[in-house]
Amino acid sequence: MREMRRSGWALLALFALVVTSCLNKKEFDSVAQMTADVATIDEYLQSNNITNVIKDQTGVRSVLTTVGTGFPPRVEQTVKVNYVGKFLNGTTFDPGPTITSPLGSFILGWQYGLSTWPKGSKGQLYVPSPLAYGNNPGTAAIPPNSILMFDIELVDVIPSNADKARFSSDTTAIDNYIAAHEINAVKDSTGIRYVITNPGAGPSPTWFQKVKFNYTGKALTTGNQFAAGSSAPNEVFDSRIVDYIDGIKFGLSKIGTGGKITVFIPSGLAFGAHEDTSTNLQANSNIIYDLELTEIVAN
Repeated sequence: MREMRRSGWALLALFALVVTSCLNKKEFDSVAQMTADVATIDEYLQSNNITNVIKDQTGVRSVLTTVGTGFPPRVEQTVKVNYVGKFLNGTTFDPGPTITSPLGSFILGWQYGLSTWPKGSKGQLYVPSPLAYGNNPGTAAIPPNSILMFDIELVDVIPSNADKARFSSDTTAIDNYIAAHEINAVKDSTGIRYVITNPGAGPSPTWFQKVKFNYTGKALTTGNQFAAGSSAPNEVFDSRIVDYIDGIKFGLSKIGTGGKITVFIPSGLAFGAHEDTSTNLQANSNIIYDLELTEIVAN
């Protein structure tokens, strides 16, 4: 499903664990360790009356004390993070200086977790050991198979110079398209332009609510339709607002149930440099999505 961004991450994490388990079957079962760690984390959260837990299918758990207002980082983006690393017993193993680095350079637990945190968020991130340092961490400070908890503030998501240049050219192209087609669109500071044709009823969904919606996507330049259909939660995908590309996050957060919106999305808030030959969607394509929110799903 081309409109999703994170849908394969839970399966990717599981695949990695299965491969590791098969390669080291006589020594270590990482799948069993993952299952045990997730159960331990969930039991810890429940026994300590920690509420508002955000459960990710990768096994990572988040508890946000502050929900930011910016978009979450992509794995290739640079982030600025304040953190302290602890074990579940409260012992600090890393006092955590402020660190600035590509999200993809961190442990998988951070990659999976922080990719769902809006910029400016603060809270706790609970990471099962296979998504942290596993059974061979290589440091005396962290014993094998350690579940880790981090107090984290996602201070900033830092665009590269290439990102900034692309953003400028993308928004110019979108604005020219809108002007040429005489579309009365709202211009947002994110670079997204949008037209609400039906505001819908009731409140808009929040970042971590599950949703059902219909969509049609086409490339701005060529008009080529590359996606059409509907999306809804299933056994392997939660279909939360935060699970989609930034432009879809933005659009669905603007309407209530039954609402319809057209969003004009710069490539950096869509699929970026990723090319999809199966749909002829070129790299760095600005795109247009027509979205209809059909249901906010109760958890």
